[in-house]
Amino acid sequence: MNTIPFSLEQKMHQVITEKLSLKDFESWLYQNDELESVNPDLYLELIFFDYSHDYSLKAFQLSCC
Repeated sequence: MNTIPFSLEQKMHQVITEKLSLKDFESWLYQNDELESVNPDLYLELIFFDYSHDYSLKAFQLSCC
């Protein structure tokens, strides 16, 4: 079973509650190596997510709930 690191849960919650921007989350994600080894499938899903569109925040919020 793949787990989700607590640090990722915290960052995702901050994005969902709009305390952290998607841009900052994306930057943090690319700098964090832990997720790739702990949960490679989720890592790929997050890496391939398009963070650049106006609707990206809403899509991120909906995909996390």
